[in-house]
Amino acid sequence: MFSINNQPIVIDSGTGFTKVGFAGNGAPTAIFPTAIAYPSHKRTTRSFQSLDDLDYFVGEQAFGKTDYIPTYPIQHGIIQDWNSMERIYDYSIYQELRCNPEDHYFLITEPFNNTPENREYTAEVMFETFNVPGMYIATQAVLCLYANELSKKDGGAMNSAVSGVVVDAGEGGTSIIPVAEGYVLGAAVKTLPLGGHDISEFILRRLRERNEPVPSEDILDAVKQVKESLCYCCGNLVKEFFAFDEDRSKFKTVSGINARTQQKWTIDVGYEQFLAPELFFNPEILNPEYTTPLANLVDQTIMRCPVDVRRPLYSNIVVAGGSTKFKGFDKRLSRDLKRIVKARYDANISAVRAKLQGNLEIQGKEMEVVVKPPKKREIASWMGGSYVASQDEFVGACVTKAEYEEKGAKVARKNALVKVDY
Repeated sequence: MFSINNQPIVIDSGTGFTKVGFAGNGAPTAIFPTAIAYPSHKRTTRSFQSLDDLDYFVGEQAFGKTDYIPTYPIQHGIIQDWNSMERIYDYSIYQELRCNPEDHYFLITEPFNNTPENREYTAEVMFETFNVPGMYIATQAVLCLYANELSKKDGGAMNSAVSGVVVDAGEGGTSIIPVAEGYVLGAAVKTLPLGGHDISEFILRRLRERNEPVPSEDILDAVKQVKESLCYCCGNLVKEFFAFDEDRSKFKTVSGINARTQQKWTIDVGYEQFLAPELFFNPEILNPEYTTPLANLVDQTIMRCPVDVRRPLYSNIVVAGGSTKFKGFDKRLSRDLKRIVKARYDANISAVRAKLQGNLEIQGKEMEVVVKPPKKREIASWMGGSYVASQDEFVGACVTKAEYEEKGAKVARKNALVKVDY
């Protein structure tokens, strides 16, 4: 096992937030926005200055700075700006964890659709810039399943050949990822180009359409309050509209104080409380081109998988990501998915009975649908990574500095513990 001085480090970076901490811990040491701000007169490209140029701000410090423009190096889960991402890694290691990277192995998470080129860039940064002794790149979806299994256990060994479906709704989008015995079934993955950012934009647009009296510099804070404290998933959209019209107490208010003028502002919050999360279940509200609800996408994903793995997939649907934290989200997804599965089961039984013309009584076993969140779902991927990196066999699965120097960055394309089957 590792000593307290050389615990592996887990870095889980998403479109919205980065989570960093030491393996074996129950929570990340730090969580901060995956954002970096540069002076407005400079441009951020791969040819931009080296890490020695310190004229930038990372995380929460990237916002509210005059003459600095925040940028987001990760788009839809994929790193697009490696120069900026290198700075975020630097900030994570030296500012948040305050450690020497040469003393620690690293586990870096990746989305299911990460490119081989990005894996190589990760290896280059870790080995060339930070001189780490070894690193491992793990698929976020499988780590979420590990986190879910951990939440059901009080300790002891855990089977690494997990199966289930991860519904990962983050800031940049939503992915439905099936995993069978530790393998991501890449050909069956479905995505919905709708995430936390779109929910925020929807709320923002409604507030502006009503000309709510909130200062422009406080509008994003108002949106955040609405999204995090008032939004919920309803059971029936039409009934919810009627309920609001009949009971005005359902309308809420959100308040704040402007930092510049010290004046209090208050806005009214109405239908957007349930309309914003409804985008997952009726996405055409946001965009007429998005016609497939989330529950249908989950069903389509599982039905594209081999027949013999469908039952364990339906029985272990794990919701992860900050955009699944809306009250009632799990219950709504479960109900809608059960209706889809039940309707298909009934139709199949009826078709078989009709074909047999009543000569034989048909009895089938209905598919069990179980939707469940891991504890601390917004950090599920990091939690799974913390577990994996704390195991004795972790170092043996890592790509080492010696391997990198011998074979080059292409060695990072392998993945010994967490596999992706295309």
